Amino acid sequence: MITLTPRTRTKTSTGGVLMTDGVPRGPQKLRLVEPGDSGGRLPIRAADGLEREVEYILLGEHTAEIGKYDIFTYAGSRWEVAALMHDNGWEKRGLVVRFD
Repeated sequence: MITLTPRTRTKTSTGGVLMTDGVPRGPQKLRLVEPGDSGGRLPIRAADGLEREVEYILLGEHTAEIGKYDIFTYAGSRWEVAALMHDNGWEKRGLVVRFD
């Protein structure tokens, strides 16, 4: 069971970015799976603007609520959904990076 907290990304007047946490969603039954053989690293730009390596794909049923920039804590680490994968109609999938 994972509780995702949605975040809103807003540009500031000075050109920076402000990430604002929203109200956490209810706990959901989600799975973290390794992305498989991508021929090496699978880099992606995270909300903080840094390029990070995708470590997991977050999987949920088609009714799961998963959004880009959602954050959660798992196994003592902080994680972010850096991107959503194409909706295939039967499951929701997000690319996940770690912030440690």
